[in-house]
Amino acid sequence: MDIGKLHTFSTLCTCRNFTEAAEQLYISQPNVSKQIKRLETELGVHLIERQGRTFRITEAGELFLEYANQILKLYAEAQDRLKPFALPTQQFLNFGTTSLIGANILPEVLSGFMQQIPHAQIAMKIESSKQIVRMLMQQEIEFAFLSSYIPLPSDEYCSQFFCEDKLVLIVPPTHRLAEHTTCTLADLNGEYFLIKNANASLYKHLLKSLNHPSFMLDKRIEVGSQTSIKHSVQHGLGISIVSEHIVTSDIERGELVALSIDGFDLKRDIHVVYPKTHPLSSITEEFIKFLQRYPY
Repeated sequence: MDIGKLHTFSTLCTCRNFTEAAEQLYISQPNVSKQIKRLETELGVHLIERQGRTFRITEAGELFLEYANQILKLYAEAQDRLKPFALPTQQFLNFGTTSLIGANILPEVLSGFMQQIPHAQIAMKIESSKQIVRMLMQQEIEFAFLSSYIPLPSDEYCSQFFCEDKLVLIVPPTHRLAEHTTCTLADLNGEYFLIKNANASLYKHLLKSLNHPSFMLDKRIEVGSQTSIKHSVQHGLGISIVSEHIVTSDIERGELVALSIDGFDLKRDIHVVYPKTHPLSSITEEFIKFLQRYPY
């Protein structure tokens, strides 16, 4: 039996709905069902009785729920009590973030921290925002770096500002707007707009920030990664809006041109996110203090 299955069962009992539980846990609905079935097999009892698309908690399930919640609480308390006994070699930063933040923003920050705390070890997981939130909820990571517009499933998490990420419109040097430094939304009508996919959090953020402009909806091209997007723009496939971090060198070499859009301050805030109730390790507390002082 593992803590993850207990957390899934407790969440399902709170939500009373498989779909809502899956959304809160950031896993698929079949995965929720699979974890509950495995737990029932381990215990040798039925915890829930399925009734079409709904279910009810059995008498055994109600009884086990009390113990599950106690175990989850004790596990969190045990982790907190063990913090003073952690050896320096066992203290590592276990966190997650997206590829853009992990590749372009954090290396310099982590290097600075390692100079101050040489014994610190780092375990940085790179995943999609959705996966990072799921890992945070499942306690697979201790904290995360996320864009501020990523929704958190509850108010049980602290979201602390770390830095601002400037976003820029990029066009190839041969583009009709390449001689300009700014443009209007109307100037972009009819352009092919490159995005990772329609469900990408940055795309949804931009749609909202720019009031759903037609150029982002009419001729949309999906390209699988930020790196592929900038190369595609370089070759004239279309235009895009990306983090300035990933195109600075391309702009300096004259391979891309960056513009601002009149009337819009394109940016996003990067936050460090961690649970309010789950105690942080001493090394993570040191790192968060370092971030508060960091001159970004």
